[in-house]
Amino acid sequence: MMSGPSSSNRAKPYSPPPTVENISGSPNLQQVVPEDDVDPELARYLNRSYWEQRQSEEAQQHEKQLHHVSDRNGSRVDSPLSQQPSAPMSSTTPSNKLQHRHENGETDTEMEEFVATLKMQVEIFVNRMKSNSSRGRSIANDSSVQTLFMNITAMHSRLLKHIQQQDDSRVYYEELQDKLAQVKDARAALDALREEYREKLRRQAEEAERIRQMQMAHKLEIMRKKKQEYLQYQRQLALQKIQEQER
Repeated sequence: MMSGPSSSNRAKPYSPPPTVENISGSPNLQQVVPEDDVDPELARYLNRSYWEQRQSEEAQQHEKQLHHVSDRNGSRVDSPLSQQPSAPMSSTTPSNKLQHRHENGETDTEMEEFVATLKMQVEIFVNRMKSNSSRGRSIANDSSVQTLFMNITAMHSRLLKHIQQQDDSRVYYEELQDKLAQVKDARAALDALREEYREKLRRQAEEAERIRQMQMAHKLEIMRKKKQEYLQYQRQLALQKIQEQER
């Protein structure tokens, strides 16, 4: 490597990445380490605290943009991104979250648009990295790579939220499916009990009808006997009158 100051960036020696204090106030990422002939690795050129700070700023800007887009689209409430922390958290009430998401107008179309945007950002980022690697250029002073990295990092937190929401939805619908199965079993048991009760009522009605028929037959038998006794009595009276008249 050449030691003299040259117009070429490759002639400059390697210097460590700048600290957060030196670049935190910079509006862009162009004032970073110059190129080096050594094959660059992302961990050698990125300052963790700096990127964490930049990630926080990008997340805030992303939330503001979402607010503006939501206002232009006539959304009734704020975006769910501004109402939730950046890290994914497990929800204890997935049904309320699902209802809240539907009220906010978060549809499958918006999810598809977000996934398509994230996929495009990742593809551009990978292609840019491959281009720099094939040309032997360092990514340290490539503002496009660093901007894409920050955008992907900011979108990654939202992606984790969507994944958590999908998991919550899956758990919610699985619980709902279990409840529906329980309701179905309960309905089947209830129908069986109703059928058994109807069969019991039918048997009781048949038994009551049989008893009524027996009672009516018994009464008719008693009435026939009384009629026969009455006719016998009338016959005896008639015989007695005839005998008295003969005397």
